[in-house]
Amino acid sequence: MTRTISIALLVLLLSSRARPEDGPTDQGATMSPEPKQFRAGACSVDIAPVTFPVLVNGGFLQNRATKLVDPVRAKSLVLDDGSTRLAIVVVDSCMM
Repeated sequence: MTRTISIALLVLLLSSRARPEDGPTDQGATMSPEPKQFRAGACSVDIAPVTFPVLVNGGFLQNRATKLVDPVRAKSLVLDDGSTRLAIVVVDSCMM
């Protein structure tokens, strides 16, 4: 549960439109326009359960896993061209 919340907060943080340089400005000052800059970032977080057994979703019958065979991760990619920010998150899980 805590990892799910952490991942959700990470996605919100990465996709936020607020930037440190977007602070309050002086109305009387003239600012030169900054050139648009393409930025990209990526992150991968381990979301494997720490206690077993866990409920396995996605089947017709209820099933429980007692061990981890492959790593379970959440991966994100954030792209920003200076006017639009796009965040894509892929989670190695059927349901969260």
